[in-house]
Amino acid sequence: PHFGPFLADLAEVALCDGGDLPVRAGWSRRFPREIRAAGLARVLAASFGRTRTAILVDVPEGLSPGEEELFVAGCEWLAYAGGFGVWLTGAPLRTVDRVESVPVLLPYPESWSGTGTGARRPDAAAGASGEPAITFPTVSGKPHPASRAEQALEAALADCDWATGRAWNQTYQSNPLTPPIRVDLLWRAERCVVEIDGDDHRRPLKFRADRQRDVRLQLDGYAVLRFTDDQVLDDTHAVVRQIQRFILKRRFGTLEG
Repeated sequence: PHFGPFLADLAEVALCDGGDLPVRAGWSRRFPREIRAAGLARVLAASFGRTRTAILVDVPEGLSPGEEELFVAGCEWLAYAGGFGVWLTGAPLRTVDRVESVPVLLPYPESWSGTGTGARRPDAAAGASGEPAITFPTVSGKPHPASRAEQALEAALADCDWATGRAWNQTYQSNPLTPPIRVDLLWRAERCVVEIDGDDHRRPLKFRADRQRDVRLQLDGYAVLRFTDDQVLDDTHAVVRQIQRFILKRRFGTLEG
């Protein structure tokens, strides 16, 4: 799905010193901006296992009407020419009124906004149901950026030699006919899944869905270790010790095959 000459030149630039301006200038002249924008959008999305790429842009304070128009036009160009999803945050837009707005509830006090194809400009306001109007997905291979528990656990595991082979936020599918399962933390070789549950996992529908997921994983030979956010944040070392005990037992206590 990628343009071969663009990938080759991108690799050449990546292998050169970041301060080699002549190389970068030559690369920028080799392809028009539209080709570079669309190519980078596809490469970034593919590298994270996604189909699209989104950009979060901070709106600076004190833009004049002309500067604000130019700023939004640049974001729209990225959306239409490169296929990026572009979201704006920071200072509100005072004069440009073609960016759609929608109220959202966020886990932070900051407000987010967006422009471009199918984008939204939300303000930090709660919806009528009290539920978030928008969410952002996890990135394969990394802890969720909005989860303090996942971030804390990864920081603790990063110093553990035995924790090698872990993969955050992976999709597991036992066969092509079954729906995929998104797991928080996975040791594939040891067939161990670690789930970190927030308060929403106590609700009946979520609780039942979690049990069904656990059964499907167990039927394929996976063990599922579940911890709450509070457990991870209040006593991270205890959670790490429990995971370590299981991983080492699976790694060294099972015959090959």
